[in-house]
Amino acid sequence: MAQRAPTPCRYPNCRQLVGKPGYCEQHLQQVRKQWDDRRGNASARGYGSRWQRARAVFLSYHPLCAECNRQDRVTPASVVDHIKPHRGNQESFWDTKTLVSG
Repeated sequence: MAQRAPTPCRYPNCRQLVGKPGYCEQHLQQVRKQWDDRRGNASARGYGSRWQRARAVFLSYHPLCAECNRQDRVTPASVVDHIKPHRGNQESFWDTKTLVSG
């Protein structure tokens, strides 16, 4: 399969040629740190102690990974995820019908 031609790093004034991620190694770390600083910690995004309790209850009722179960594998779930992104909508965030174990 043909490979894509390298392009300049997307960081302003950086001319280093890079492949897929779009940023050189140095600037990729900077961009990720800026993104993490903007988005806030888990508690600020709604995943505080109330979520941890709700997650534990959901896992007690749904202890197996849903995707593995569809593939006829038995795997314990350790993650609870939203099927459809809630995008900050609290009603959607707490709707247990939109959760899946993984």
